[in-house]
Amino acid sequence: MHTEKSLKVAAPIQSGSVKTSALGTDAGGGAAFGRLWMVLAAVLGIGASGCDEGHDGDRCVLALSHNDCASSDLTCMQPTDCPETYCCSAGSTNPYCQPGCNGGALSILFASCSTASPSPLCPCINNISGINMGPLPPDQYPTGVDCSCVSTEDPIACLAAAADAGGADAGVTDAGSADAGMTDAGSADAGVTDAGSATPDAGDSGPDASDASGE
Repeated sequence: MHTEKSLKVAAPIQSGSVKTSALGTDAGGGAAFGRLWMVLAAVLGIGASGCDEGHDGDRCVLALSHNDCASSDLTCMQPTDCPETYCCSAGSTNPYCQPGCNGGALSILFASCSTASPSPLCPCINNISGINMGPLPPDQYPTGVDCSCVSTEDPIACLAAAADAGGADAGVTDAGSADAGMTDAGSADAGVTDAGSATPDAGDSGPDASDASGE
């Protein structure tokens, strides 16, 4: 005697205007599919924006064998007094393509503040728990410290120019010490005075000769 086995299949159930099945409602499945596409589109958008780099003023890797910048008129370069490399055109006005690269020079000086040879501008930098927070406000400059270079575009170049100007002033001072040499030449006048004093000595010998004739 054979027994028949029946296979039960989940049949769609009509409930109002929404048809349901073992996998859920058609409306709910469509909504979930739509949400999946939205998430996927967002991820693709983030990836696309993340790859949109290499323009004027963007960071680049100079060590690569190819040009890391987005177009041939841009060059991956390291601006003067800058710790990083950026994509820059020949006449770029981007602040990251200028000497000092928009705070990069100050970062170089700040790195010296914890060494045995700190920059003279270290007292002028807002140092909070070892973090460079930029230049101090002018009303907070330490007394007796020249902080005039700390807020310039390239404080390293500013310090160098100040040192050169100071050396020139020192040169003037040295020339002034030549005046002291002229004073030494004037001391030759003192020698003339000594020669003059030799004349009174010769005059003193005159009375001695007359005294001898009187005798």
